[in-house]
Amino acid sequence: MDFIHDFAQKCMNKDEVLAKLAEKAAEYLDNDSNASLIKQGMMLEFIFKKYLIATSQLNNVKSNYSDPTLDDMLLFLSRISVIPKFSEAYLLCDQIRKNRNDAVHNFKESSDDARQTFPKLIRLCDDLLFRSSRINNAQAATTWTNPSLIQRADSGNYFNEPESAYCVSESAPSYNAKSSFVMAFEECMRDFNL
Repeated sequence: MDFIHDFAQKCMNKDEVLAKLAEKAAEYLDNDSNASLIKQGMMLEFIFKKYLIATSQLNNVKSNYSDPTLDDMLLFLSRISVIPKFSEAYLLCDQIRKNRNDAVHNFKESSDDARQTFPKLIRLCDDLLFRSSRINNAQAATTWTNPSLIQRADSGNYFNEPESAYCVSESAPSYNAKSSFVMAFEECMRDFNL
């Protein structure tokens, strides 16, 4: 289980909540598989919500509850083709969702299910964090500026005027590009292989 510790250490700098959920899921793996399955579901729920909030789509998720469930979010993400249905990522997420529901509602004790899905979930999250860092580094190396928001060289004010009178400033508001997490999430869910 060293891979859990390695993941938690890498993750702690990037996403403390995800790291703590992973540590708890690992901690409960041996003595309370239901709690581990619930924590695994919480990890998925966390990254789904993070994506939906970053893309301003959380309110578009239909739910019978005040807060969308993991099932609602997975269904929505597959419907909008972010997680292609029957892809390996979709099948893993769906299995974790089913396992968590069994643990919560049916009190089904299944250490085999917990042990089977947990390393795969850690690989998915690790891949997501790796891709996010890679994209973030690539974006930092590139200056994204919106040509309609250029800064007048002498005034420091932003105007929407002809480019000839202004220079592009590195401190100008950045172009409305996707965040590194959003791009990494979409890439990871599309390309993930077990």
